[in-house]
Amino acid sequence: MNTVNTSGTAGATYSLPLGGSNTFTNTGGIIQANNEGIMPAACTLKNLNVKLVSVGAAYGVTATVSKNGTLTAITCTTGTTAPIVGSTTTCSDTTHTLALANGDTVGYQFTPTTTANSNARILISTYCQ
Repeated sequence: MNTVNTSGTAGATYSLPLGGSNTFTNTGGIIQANNEGIMPAACTLKNLNVKLVSVGAAYGVTATVSKNGTLTAITCTTGTTAPIVGSTTTCSDTTHTLALANGDTVGYQFTPTTTANSNARILISTYCQ
């Protein structure tokens, strides 16, 4: 599971490797190719689950899995959190799967769908079998 603290700009794009963490700011995005992890073995990636936790402002995000620098069909868009500390919203993609080979690079890309608030928490997980 990844945890991300973000104050990203609506419509901007930010990336995170599987199993990594980062803090995003309004001053710029993170280059996706530099934020993908290398798969140590072949597997099928599935079951994307995302949870947002608000720290006081309304917030939403689209999360997409990337493979070798290219976005995949594994994606979901959360609703918008209430502007209350601790308010949550979730999304999941349990339909799409992704075949990964030893040496493929894979990560997550996030695009805020609302004006961001500082330190919103994004919890994200996938399963590789």
